Order: sequence, then structure tokens, then C-alpha cells
Amino acid sequence: FKIEKNGVDLTDEFLGKEKLMMIVAYNLRNTETQGYKAIKLLTDNALESGYTVIGLTASGKDKQDELIEKFNLNFEFYQADETGLKAIVRANPGILVLNKGTITQKKHWNDAAEIELK
Repeated sequence: FKIEKNGVDLTDEFLGKEKLMMIVAYNLRNTETQGYKAIKLLTDNALESGYTVIGLTASGKDKQDELIEKFNLNFEFYQADETGLKAIVRANPGILVLNKGTITQKKHWNDAAEIELK
């Protein structure tokens, strides 16, 4: 499992954070776009609560930019292997909250309102 941007491995940097939210959308071509209204609300609140928020996908930059613009998302996407992302969470998009690399919450986008921000 690697988190990359422009060929740079950022895995350790992100997994060392105490308040990290990952939005996992392993394939943006078939992501459930109806979920991004809830994702937008959740990630806005997470950022206000001091979380680092990132997206993870195997899709290319064009699809990332298109989704960010369409839903006015407030986070960047980083690259990861599609198979690895599916192993982490099957939802597309799914939500993970981590504390220093340990998953503390994992939800389908339908359950975004159940994520507890600390």
C-alpha cells in the first residue's frame, strides 16, 4: 500500500498523522456520484475540526480534477493501487478515519453522518 503524488511516496507522512480522513474512491469512472454531497459536508466539517483530508484513487488526474470541480471538494486526491483500495473498503466512495495509521472508523458514504469527529 502506497500513497503517491507525482511519483513521490507520501505514505509515511500521511499515516503518521493523528487526525486523518481518507475518502477512498478506487475508480472515479464508476464512483457513486450521489454520495459526494454527504462527502462534501463531512470533509468541510473535518477540516474545520483540524483533520487532514485526502482522497485516494487509482484514477488519473483528469478524472480527479473533474470530480473536485463538479462537487466543489476541498481536498486533493492521491494515487494508490485500485486492488489495494478495494481491499481496504469496497464502497466507492468510502470513508476512513485514522489515528497514526490505525483505522478508527470506516464507513460507506451512505453512513457519512455517523462519522464522529473529535
